[in-house]
Amino acid sequence: MSLLAAAGIGIFNRSNIVTLNGGELETLQPEGTHVAVWEALDAWLPSQTAAQLIAGSLEIAGISLGECLNILLPGAGGAAVYSLSTMVFHWGLDLKQARADKHTREISSYDPHALFPVRNTADDAFNFTAILWKSFEPAGIDRYDEIDRHILRTALQHYFDQGHTISEGDYNRLPTEVRSIASFEFLTSSDFIHEHPLIIAARDNIEPAPPFAMLARAALLMRTATSVTRAALRKTGLLAPGFVRPWLTKYAADRAIVDEELPDIADELWHDIDDAITRIRTLQTDAGQRARTFTRWVAANDPNAAVPRLSEFERVALWSFAV
Repeated sequence: MSLLAAAGIGIFNRSNIVTLNGGELETLQPEGTHVAVWEALDAWLPSQTAAQLIAGSLEIAGISLGECLNILLPGAGGAAVYSLSTMVFHWGLDLKQARADKHTREISSYDPHALFPVRNTADDAFNFTAILWKSFEPAGIDRYDEIDRHILRTALQHYFDQGHTISEGDYNRLPTEVRSIASFEFLTSSDFIHEHPLIIAARDNIEPAPPFAMLARAALLMRTATSVTRAALRKTGLLAPGFVRPWLTKYAADRAIVDEELPDIADELWHDIDDAITRIRTLQTDAGQRARTFTRWVAANDPNAAVPRLSEFERVALWSFAV
């Protein structure tokens, strides 16, 4: 919904509107949220406007993805930018499934195990959780070097699949900040070892969607949406000091993430997440040494409360918008 809002499309559960070029508002069909969001994304994401908005908003080490692609692909950056919307469209595929099967969606919301048994072990679940969190370890406000460099690499793959390459000379024109987190070999190699687990999981098209695939796509879609939203807020001046921070502080306090005030440095909200991941790893190791099965019950009853902290993914939004 935030992606659409940045494009002037408001979805408010049957009160849906779009802003026209002249600033006038036009009322859309009074459809429910899931249906309206998917139909709007289906119509908007394939457009050049969507691709340019995403490429101009999503940043790699502080440099827009669009600028990186134009540097790496002189004369063809526009085509690579356009392929971005296809990538983001795929990350939103679960919205299509939700629209197509309201009954399945409601079951998955209120009784998730009723669809099919949980086929992943506790080790699988927490290993994926660690990958998910590590992907969004903040390197600054709205900067996640680990996943961002992989998004750049993935955006280039469509171009490479057509038989094209990038030169080392063009690579060296990238700003130092980008080159420091994404080497030439990393960006150009087709080796599977360079693929990020979230990117791999997001490609799984089985229906109903497996939990890891759905979570991976949701995380990547969220990364895109937070960037687009932040860019829109910055453009309107609402990211100026004092505008957003009081709201973010209340948001975090209401969820017991902080007591009173948000820390000035994003890392301070990361440390206890890192500690929680380490704690889960310790529990897994202890279970292995005792020849016992590591279970969700063991993790949930840990007195260090690692599991509740690892469920606070709202922190990523705080890292994306804190000023």
